[in-house]
Amino acid sequence: MNLEKEIELAFEEISSYGDELAYLGLTTKIEIPFRDWLAVKLHKKLGKKYIVAREYPEISPTNNKTLRTDLAILRDGVVEERLELKACYSFDLPKKNKDYNLFWNQVLTDYEKHKFIDGKTYFLLLAVHPIDKIEDSKNDVIKYYSGHRRFSKHYTQEELLKDIKDNIPLEWKTHEKLKFIDSRFHEMGETFGIRVGIMYYLWEKID
Repeated sequence: MNLEKEIELAFEEISSYGDELAYLGLTTKIEIPFRDWLAVKLHKKLGKKYIVAREYPEISPTNNKTLRTDLAILRDGVVEERLELKACYSFDLPKKNKDYNLFWNQVLTDYEKHKFIDGKTYFLLLAVHPIDKIEDSKNDVIKYYSGHRRFSKHYTQEELLKDIKDNIPLEWKTHEKLKFIDSRFHEMGETFGIRVGIMYYLWEKID
């Protein structure tokens, strides 16, 4: 089992589901739809040998409280690999946004939750990106329209994507206990005449 590779393959094939995910990506809070899409994708592929569990409960070794992992991959009742997922929009991440580290800090919170649990644990941050400019006429149907439009004053959509691809904060890549594995962008599909893509960043916990 290689969850890192399975994540990579899933996103390489995301355009097969793209128009549906593009619609959800621009109209709703995005973490749950994308987590569930990935869970179903992994379940269909791995289900004969593994169980892909959502919100999997485990007992924390530090305080004996139950913690829940977004996705856990089990074989014969034993967790082999885990994944925690966070999701945002491309406008959340450039350094011109004063809160650009908000979602990185959420990744760190997930790490703190898992740091004493043995086994491979991955952390995935997704950023939905409208490739085309969102017109004012869509303000009533696009979620967080004001956030998208606010950053259009500073960037074209192409410039914004280049920024979050090329200017990954140093602390994201040099954390002592989180190995930065990869970042990639894939075009998903189209909704409301807007092409939509997704950027992802992936880390692995260092035991």
